Amino acid sequence: MLAHPLHGGKKIADRVTNLLGLAGTLDCVPSSAWDRVFSRYVEDEDLFHRLAENNRDAAATVARRMVEARQRGFWEATEDQWATLRRRMLEIEGEEEGE
Repeated sequence: MLAHPLHGGKKIADRVTNLLGLAGTLDCVPSSAWDRVFSRYVEDEDLFHRLAENNRDAAATVARRMVEARQRGFWEATEDQWATLRRRMLEIEGEEEGE
């Protein structure tokens, strides 16, 4: 998906947003699903930076949805996962301020 500028990143962010909606509506999304989203799009530094280069807003949306999933009790993030997520959020916010 990241081969398509802007659109590919938005599609990824939309899927994570839809997962959050499903979790909130049907309470059928296990924490392990959020672990997979985290490992694929946040923890993988190379992929996260590719996503941010493709569409910085989409990368920020993915990170914000992960924060919301944790806050709402859908994702039982470890301390290491939480620290990595906070670091990625700061990276995105730093890029936005640098404009």
